Amino acid sequence: MINPVYDVDGIQIYHGDCREILPYLPKVDLVLTDPPYGIQKWDWDESYPVGFEKDCLEIADTVAIMCGQWAIPKCIAELGDKYLGIIALHNRNGMTFSPLGFGNWIPCIIAGKRPSSGQDCLSFNVNGEKPNHPSPKPIAAMIKLVTRLSIKGIAGPSPGRRKVRAPQGRMVANGDRGRPQGKCHRKHTAPSLSRGKGEKAR
Repeated sequence: MINPVYDVDGIQIYHGDCREILPYLPKVDLVLTDPPYGIQKWDWDESYPVGFEKDCLEIADTVAIMCGQWAIPKCIAELGDKYLGIIALHNRNGMTFSPLGFGNWIPCIIAGKRPSSGQDCLSFNVNGEKPNHPSPKPIAAMIKLVTRLSIKGIAGPSPGRRKVRAPQGRMVANGDRGRPQGKCHRKHTAPSLSRGKGEKAR
């Protein structure tokens, strides 16, 4: 039995290697993960952790993997016939790195159970604080993505929209951002949901 380090109002956070914790979690409707891209951006980013995709499919109806443009072929190959498509997160007022230089979108590979019909391109604006993480993802984009894919929604308010909650929300976290591949390293992800707005705007 693995105990969460945070357990309040149905929101649970586990500290450790997500590949070791996943087998102990109950079935969920969505796993959303942001694995290392394998571009040597940090010491934990030496390679894309091929094989974890099947672990995610074991416990989730739908799996969403933000693998970066570099690892799209590997990710889709591992998912096999469970692969459904790609949702593009379009950054209206900022940019990130891509294999071709700079990019204005973040790919999210979708697999498993087909989510409800909806758009395959979600646009967002970047503004406000930058989360304390070497490779932050904009909070505005994450809210839109989880709301789009999850049956239960997410905890916390969506700016300008209704509040939604996840009665059985769970998150795997790792307090050391220098952990090797496959380990979650977002120490302050949950507490930052109401404060951060993503990476710095251009």
